Amino acid sequence: MMRLNILHTLLVIIIFLTAGTVAAREILNETDCIVPEDTVIEGNLFVVCETLTIDGEVQGDVIGIAVRTMIEGDVDGNIYLISAQLDIWGQVSEDVHFGGAVLRLNPPHPDELLPLEPQEALTPATRVRGSIKAVALSAELFEGSRVTDGIIQLGYQLIIQGVVDDEINFWGSLLQIDGRVIGDIFAAVGDPNSESSNLQALLIPLNLDLNLRNPGLLLAEDGTIIGSLNYRGPTAAMIDGVVNDEIIYYPLIVNPLPTLEEPRSFARYASQFGREFITLVLIGAAGLFLFPNLVNLPLTNLRTRPFANFSVGMLAFILSFPVVLIGLLLSLSVLFVLQLIGLQSLVIAVSIVLGLINFGGMSIFYFVAIFVARSLVGLAIGRLLMRIILNTRVLSSTTEYIALAVGMLILSIVVSLPFIGWLFNAAALFLGLGTILTVLLDQFRKIRDSAVMPAPAWYAPSPAVTRPRTPMTNVPVIDVLPVEDDDDDTILSRDPTNQALPSPRPIKSERPPVHGVQNLPDGFDMSFFEDDGS
Repeated sequence: MMRLNILHTLLVIIIFLTAGTVAAREILNETDCIVPEDTVIEGNLFVVCETLTIDGEVQGDVIGIAVRTMIEGDVDGNIYLISAQLDIWGQVSEDVHFGGAVLRLNPPHPDELLPLEPQEALTPATRVRGSIKAVALSAELFEGSRVTDGIIQLGYQLIIQGVVDDEINFWGSLLQIDGRVIGDIFAAVGDPNSESSNLQALLIPLNLDLNLRNPGLLLAEDGTIIGSLNYRGPTAAMIDGVVNDEIIYYPLIVNPLPTLEEPRSFARYASQFGREFITLVLIGAAGLFLFPNLVNLPLTNLRTRPFANFSVGMLAFILSFPVVLIGLLLSLSVLFVLQLIGLQSLVIAVSIVLGLINFGGMSIFYFVAIFVARSLVGLAIGRLLMRIILNTRVLSSTTEYIALAVGMLILSIVVSLPFIGWLFNAAALFLGLGTILTVLLDQFRKIRDSAVMPAPAWYAPSPAVTRPRTPMTNVPVIDVLPVEDDDDDTILSRDPTNQALPSPRPIKSERPPVHGVQNLPDGFDMSFFEDDGS
């Protein structure tokens, strides 16, 4: 394989757009997608599932998205998958392209271990006959598993307990070799003095089977590198195993936080203070000049609910990072699906729209959080001081700008301090951001509660109803006289012309018989029970 270069980096970033156009022969779109043990899928398998389990055989590529994926069967092709967790017990004949949190190549069953020719030792079962290209928080190759064409990973940690043929390229925090690498290693790792406990605590709500270890590069006593080791890091690696070729180490110099006692540190502090002050004053002045009435409501909320606003701002800022990541992954998934179904002409247009939505929304949020929120806190500090000094609750327009300058001056001084300045900076950011979000939520709630359903529409009455009735005139009146017919009992009528007209017979209304009153004894009168209306 080639050495670490730009091509590898691009390959990791566009990992899911390199698959080209494929035809999905089988599509699984369910909560639990299962390929049974005795099932053979001929062709590619396209999946969008919550849980994907492959116990059978897929004679093609596996492409799609799942929350959790377990492969105990065989995949005679590539895997292109976005998943929170991927566990492989079976075999993949080609490459694994993975994006997610956890990737594990699990140990084989005892009957999968194959004896070597003259030795009594056992060779590992091959899990991936191609390479692994992953953007993953953690990737782990357990003892007894093998990858035949190298690993490229961008993430937090990579732990090798099995066998990797060809080279490893890794960018992250921890690289631990407990197994055997038959090739060169190119790695960039973190500082062993830092801890992973904070990151581990953030992953608790995700309920992942994951144990993060402290950063660094560790070659254990049982580890072997049949090649060279080329790595970068703040400190030298812990090498207890065997490296057949040379070891090349490029130390990374970490600049400590400056103090005012160091040479030129005061100049750096003054420069930082000047940048903060000018930026915050310009943003605050623009807000007062363009939106003077909109500033009062957040300031009132900031003064009355500081602790609640701080909590809301801190939670929103922390959650913004996974939300941005999820948005980017969903956008890549949409583009990936469009690429799969052959809509190349639509991919460019959709990518532009999604790019504007993602990066536009992200830019607006972080601009408000980093600059507008802190300017709001600085204005609140200045207003408080000016009210105390002037002993008044109402400030003139000129005094507002003076209060803005005073507040930004104090805030810029404390956020530019070495060592502890970032604490004040974070506090101002969380407090201002929480205030803005709280006010926006309150306004949305008021708009929703004040929404009234429209009254039923009024329609004008029909002209046929509103038209006045015209009395009928000049209508001859017929004098109808009763007469008897000798041949029939039919009652006739006679008009003045002495013509007999038949009169309609009276209509008899007969009620249906009441159930249960048949076969009554003689003399039983039902009218006795009827209501006479008295």
